[in-house]
Amino acid sequence: MRKLGISGKLYGNALLVLVMILSMGAIIFKNLLNIEKAAKEMTERDKYASICLEREIDHLKWEARLETVFLEKKLHVDIQTDHKLCELGKFIYGKDGQLISSRDKIAANIITSMEEPHKNLHDSAISIFNVLAKIEKDTTEKEADLIRNEAYIIFKGNTSPALTQLQSKLHALGENMKTKNAEARKKLFEAVRISIASLVIITLAAIVVSLILNVLTAKSIISPISQISKTAQLIASGNIYSAKLAIEKLASYLGRKRKPGSAAIHQSDEISILITSITSMTENLNSLVSQVQKSIIQTATSALQIASSSKEQEVTVTEVSVSTSEIATSSEEIAATSRQIVISMNGVAASFNHTAEFASRGNSNLNEMHLAMKQLAAATESIYSKLSTINERGKLISDVVVTMTKITDQTNLLSLNAAIEAEKAGEYGKGFSVVAKEIRRLADQTAIATLDIAKIVKDMQSAVSSGVMEMDKFSEDVRKHVSGTSSTISHIEAIMKEIQSIHSIFNNVVEESKQQAEGAKQITEAIVQLSDAARQAAESLREFNEATRQLNNTTQTLRKEISIFNIGTEQDS
Repeated sequence: MRKLGISGKLYGNALLVLVMILSMGAIIFKNLLNIEKAAKEMTERDKYASICLEREIDHLKWEARLETVFLEKKLHVDIQTDHKLCELGKFIYGKDGQLISSRDKIAANIITSMEEPHKNLHDSAISIFNVLAKIEKDTTEKEADLIRNEAYIIFKGNTSPALTQLQSKLHALGENMKTKNAEARKKLFEAVRISIASLVIITLAAIVVSLILNVLTAKSIISPISQISKTAQLIASGNIYSAKLAIEKLASYLGRKRKPGSAAIHQSDEISILITSITSMTENLNSLVSQVQKSIIQTATSALQIASSSKEQEVTVTEVSVSTSEIATSSEEIAATSRQIVISMNGVAASFNHTAEFASRGNSNLNEMHLAMKQLAAATESIYSKLSTINERGKLISDVVVTMTKITDQTNLLSLNAAIEAEKAGEYGKGFSVVAKEIRRLADQTAIATLDIAKIVKDMQSAVSSGVMEMDKFSEDVRKHVSGTSSTISHIEAIMKEIQSIHSIFNNVVEESKQQAEGAKQITEAIVQLSDAARQAAESLREFNEATRQLNNTTQTLRKEISIFNIGTEQDS
């Protein structure tokens, strides 16, 4: 227990209590799961018991409806005759029946034994309806009564016994469910009692264990803390020697003796660390007080030496101040000359910038003209292409005109033949003769118009051919000018590069001139600051002399104050 630190003890206590609480929670959780499972099974059994009762009532109603065929002398009533499709059949052969059979062997046997009487019950209804089906319209009343009596015998001999047997099975299944629920209820109450008892026992155990651990932890902390407090009071009063003796007693807490002046004892718990820290602090304070006493003597001697040196430095600083004033005057004249050079260089730079700007604009205009020439060359190529296309289309039109001329000749010939045939027809061909003449006249006009078109197309082809030749010549001239413009732009761009290079160099010269002027200005300011610093240094030396005197007085005061500490020198002697 002692090897553990305060935090380890507290964490250990908390961990132990937490383990107990988790154990309690695990037990209670397991019991709750069992309770939940038992409650679900009880609920299902209650549901199935209710289903058994409902199915029993349903079959009693079913029997009553079947009996109406005898009481009211009907041939058929609307009842379910398929034993698997009625509600009980769905229960027996469905999921609910399989679930009950898988959980309870007794219930499984009861359900299996219900299948035969249930089937016989529904089969008897089918037999009754088959017998009653023998009654027809021409059947006499006496024969009908005999048939009904035969069906009634089936009802009393098969239906009622099967229903009675089925009711007993349903009743037995319901009682089995109730018995299982009673047993499950006892287990449920037992699980609840165990959960409550576990909760009470583990809670009490956790409280008792926590109290015991807390008492032991508090006891292991309070005793060493009380001794450490007394040691701290001795150190606060200046009795360092007695504090060193008290530390030897504190070392016994760590389980071994510690000799004065030995290295600090390293442990992992907080109390040991605190004792080690108090020990180290006492030794350091003892060493500090001893060192301070020695340093006081050295400080007094150094103060006298400093006072002598500061007077010599005061004379030197005064001489430096006079020299810096003369240098400041010369540096101001250099700065003025540098500023004048910078002004002149700025004027030259402005003129050079204007020249570079004009050259740049000229280069931009040439680029725009070069672009326009390229666009013009592209346009002439397009026009040349379109004129060539027009020339080709003209040739096609000429071919069409030749074809039209041939057609006109053929039409003229056909109209002549038609006129001849009309003349041969005599009176009957007069109308056709007029039409043939009109066709020949139209063919002559078409021939004339075709010749005009041919002439126009020929003139157009001649003009287009001339335009193509002229455009080709113009396109060649444009290409030559574009090539010349490109060469001119290349030369101007080379000139621009040289101008930009010179401009960059010139800017560097201007910038260096500005930097030189700025440097001269900074030198002047530095000299002025140096002069001010020299005057301030002289003033500081005077203040330093005063501080040296105060240091000597403080040293004497410190010697009186440090004398209250008892570091064991007298006892050791």
